This record gives sequence, structure tokens and C-alpha cells, in this order.
Amino acid sequence: MLSEHTVEGWLEGYILSGRHGFINSYEPFIHVVDSMFNQHAKWLEKCNELPWRAKIASLNLLITGLVWRQDHNGFTHQDPGFLDVVANKSPDVVRIYLPPDANSLLSVADHCLRSVNYVNVIVADKKEHPQYLDMDAAIAHCTKGVGIWDWASNDQGAEPDVVMASCGDVPTLEALAATALLRQHLPDVKVRFVNVLDLFKLVPHTEHPHGLTDREFEALFTPDRPVVFTSTAIPG
Repeated sequence: MLSEHTVEGWLEGYILSGRHGFINSYEPFIHVVDSMFNQHAKWLEKCNELPWRAKIASLNLLITGLVWRQDHNGFTHQDPGFLDVVANKSPDVVRIYLPPDANSLLSVADHCLRSVNYVNVIVADKKEHPQYLDMDAAIAHCTKGVGIWDWASNDQGAEPDVVMASCGDVPTLEALAATALLRQHLPDVKVRFVNVLDLFKLVPHTEHPHGLTDREFEALFTPDRPVVFTSTAIPG
């Protein structure tokens, strides 16, 4: 049903009945429920202050129809700004995941459907993509939320000359292609490849419970090497 505010209301009622679910929408059309998302997130934040209130299944939103895909409806499918709306809410109740492949999407969806008292936003293209991680590796990567992909890097045992980083399925595909070109044409350049699946890993740990410490951040991105970051959307 092409009526985001209707299906959002249905889902809120559905999870309040003790069940679990998610809604699916394109990036530009999910803005129809901006205010409904805001209200639900604020309500969850207040509910968390009441120890007597029962926990409820998380509100899960699967966002497709990405800005990167201009093969049809090109003028209407160009607005990844919903993540700005989500990132502005309390870090106690919102989560944003951008799985790079199908196994990662399965692991993220499993986690989100089991979680309670959150609004989980998953951004995933509906087109076919390469599969980078087997299921065990995908689960481990999703659990960490961010990590170095050694198989796509050539800096083992040395400081990298550049860090190539990605967040999102299409950006990961493009960043890996760029990394392959670097290895082909500039084989002496040491490249480290970092993939970010949990967007809030990029927030300082003092501002979000999923955030990295300075030491953890520098272990991935180094303290002083250039970083080329390709992302579906970076709020703010």
C-alpha cells in the first residue's frame, strides 16, 4: 500500500500488541512519516524512564530505493535525508545500520527483529550485489559494527598510506573498486579498507553507547593518515 503514514500506524499498533515487524519504503518517501517517527522515538525515550512499563518490540524501518540508483524514477528517488531526522533523536532509542551485502543484511535484520525499545533503521539496496562475507564473518562484522577488511587491504604489518572506508552497499562496491584500481596502478601504496555497518560507531562514545573511543577510532582510521570515506549518507 503506497501510504507510508498508514503502514507506519499499522506497524506501531502491531508491535504494541506484542508482535514484531518492519515496514519498507523508498528513501524519499519515508519522509512522509518523519513526524510519526519523531513521536514514537520521544515516547520510547520517556517509557525507558518508567521501570514498570513493559518493553515492546522495536520499530524497524527498511529503507530502499537508494539515491545511487537512477535507472528509473530518477527525479523522485534522491533523498537520503531521513537519516538526519533519525540521528537527531536520543542515542538511547535510535540505531542506524547500513549492511554491505546480503548476509550482513540477514544478520542485521535478525538482530533488529529480536531487539526491544528501539527504532532501528536499515538502509539496503534492493538490487543484487556481490557477497563479500560468509554468514559467520557477517555475524562477527555486524556484532562489531565496524572493522578492517584484511582481504581488501594490503597494509598488513605496516602503517597504511591511505585508509579507504565505506558505509552502505553501493558505496562499498565503489570503494572496493577504487581500492582494486589502487592496487593495480599504484601497488606500492599501502591501503587499509574499513567498512562501517553501524553508523553510530562514528560518533564519540561519550555521545552514543555504540560510539568508539579515541583509541578504537585511531586503531581503525589511524591518527594522521588520509581517509577517503564513501557513504550512503552522513547525517549532520
